[in-house]
Amino acid sequence: MGEGGVSWPVVSCPTSNFCAAVDGGGGNVVTFDGSNWTAPVNIDSEAANSVSGPILIFLMSVSCLSATFCVVGDSIGDAFVRS
Repeated sequence: MGEGGVSWPVVSCPTSNFCAAVDGGGGNVVTFDGSNWTAPVNIDSEAANSVSGPILIFLMSVSCLSATFCVVGDSIGDAFVRS
């Protein structure tokens, strides 16, 4: 388990002082600045609201080229870009 009892199974760390991680079904992302993890930020409201629905949507990938450019993908093909 990770921060706050949530498992953060997908992580991208392009440098030693920046990482981004996705939590899967909650639609949340956290980042690391070399010392501390941020609080979870929801970037995929469909994923957050799908937990009780017929189709589970979840964040499944994150890839960061740098601390200023990351792409996150979900299970239905949506992409979210941080730049």
